[in-house]
Amino acid sequence: MGIAYALDGLSPEHRHYLEQGGAGFVLGDGRLTYGLERILEVYYNWQLLRYVHVSPDYQYIENPGYNRDRGPAHVFGLRVRVSF
Repeated sequence: MGIAYALDGLSPEHRHYLEQGGAGFVLGDGRLTYGLERILEVYYNWQLLRYVHVSPDYQYIENPGYNRDRGPAHVFGLRVRVSF
């Protein structure tokens, strides 16, 4: 089982660029209301069979994309590892 917490921010220059309508590879829609991005992740690694591991995963993201007008976002995932 694992738990992680991340608190992310932007540099003043990047923040100003996005607030002025700039867009990047992943960020920017022309209306940035800046806020720190907070991410909480919880996962569990379960051995289903001798060579098969399954890991359900959940992430709670507050202010996704550093934008207080977005979110929160709930992301569910599932990882499957098969080794031979």
